Amino acid sequence: MIVVRALLLALLLPCGEGGEDVGGALSVLEKLLGFDEESLAKRAFAKTVSLKEIVQRVRLEEPGRYLKGIPEGVERLEGGYFIFGGVNEGCEEGDGLRKEAVSEYKVGWRNGLSVEERLVVYRALIVSCESYEEKSLYGKRPEECEEGFLYSHIWGDVNDFLGTDAKSHVELVEQLGQRYAGRPLKIGDVFCGGGSIPFEAARLGFDVYASDLNPVACMLTWGAFFLVGGDAAQREALQRKQERIAEEIDAHITALGIEHDEEGNRAKAYLYCTEVEDPQTGYKIPLAPSWVISKPKKVIAVLKADREKKRFEIEIESGVSEEKLKEAEKGTIQKGIVSYVLEGKRYSIPLKTLRGDYKDASGKSRNALRQWEKSDFTPRKGDLYQERLYCILWISKATGKTYYAGVTEGDLEREERVKEYVREHLGEWQAKGYVPEDEIETGQETERLTREKGYRYWHQLFMPRQILSGSAYMERAKEEAGSF
Repeated sequence: MIVVRALLLALLLPCGEGGEDVGGALSVLEKLLGFDEESLAKRAFAKTVSLKEIVQRVRLEEPGRYLKGIPEGVERLEGGYFIFGGVNEGCEEGDGLRKEAVSEYKVGWRNGLSVEERLVVYRALIVSCESYEEKSLYGKRPEECEEGFLYSHIWGDVNDFLGTDAKSHVELVEQLGQRYAGRPLKIGDVFCGGGSIPFEAARLGFDVYASDLNPVACMLTWGAFFLVGGDAAQREALQRKQERIAEEIDAHITALGIEHDEEGNRAKAYLYCTEVEDPQTGYKIPLAPSWVISKPKKVIAVLKADREKKRFEIEIESGVSEEKLKEAEKGTIQKGIVSYVLEGKRYSIPLKTLRGDYKDASGKSRNALRQWEKSDFTPRKGDLYQERLYCILWISKATGKTYYAGVTEGDLEREERVKEYVREHLGEWQAKGYVPEDEIETGQETERLTREKGYRYWHQLFMPRQILSGSAYMERAKEEAGSF
């Protein structure tokens, strides 16, 4: 946003005949953007930089006037040290003087200091920095600061240079508009994208016109103006509406019986993996680049071969050792190679071999994957890639705490219930616009979805649970659309 503001304001600043006053215009622009040193000191004040950090860096003329916690008779040395005895900095160790780190003292502001007195310290901090980048790191961004405070000192210089009497950016834009055009200035952005240019232009007081061919861009711009840019009452009303919709959808999901286990624990997240069959062994291999589920909680998935079913059971272990955590970091798919250990022997096979990758007569990459049809939202039996639920993050009904657990028969039954529900309603949801039904457009990246997965429609990028909950949100959002 600050870049947009810089562009818009720079367009309004005169540089004199032949551009001879570029320096004056640049100085004014820096003030209008909060880049001048006084503004930088105020930005540091707004961030409340640690006093110890300031004292370790800055030499103050009278530190006791502003700060407490520094003993009397102390000189500041470079490197964040104080030295006792009132001698100069050139003293050497062994002079009988004691050198101590600033960190050993509890430095604080003296009581009753005004904002102006505190700014003296922040100005010294900014002066001690060599580059703008270094200075800016100590402060908030201009758009994060209260404008009346940040820009209060600039209007004398700005008005002297421009011949205005503004007290704010909006007043300045209004006065310059009357000077240049005899009316408020207009900004038109015909490819507005997410709306950053029209949004910031409106904040500065321009009349704004914005459009875009992309409906998503139009939606984002509308949201920037009427939701983000709306008043507090409007945002509070929207938040209450969102909370009510979320509660209604939660009640709907709960009634379906698909999110709670037999003990009343609530699922918070579901972890899925892809599974392929390796013709070398006939085993179904679950694929993941890592089997570490949570490093902080030391939770991993452990694969255990099941000879009878020719697959791997996936067990969840919590609180494992660092050694086991390290072992689990290497999964069964690395750089396009499926690799796993079975009965003490390691097997490897490239995914492209399993897919049957080849080049056609024109040199285009193709493979033997089945291309998904519009009604597909899960793999069919016989597809190379199958989807497998292998872990659930639960919220305990008893304690409210979360924990990871492997998948039970009850979990799988609920998973099938979700798929059946989606199967029954998918066509209806697509017809009503709750779920996307468009084909994936051709493009360098989007073609990978078809080539590497067989996906042809956008809804195939989502799991059944996401389709179900997403359609519920879309249905309620459309019902409420007229009241936004």
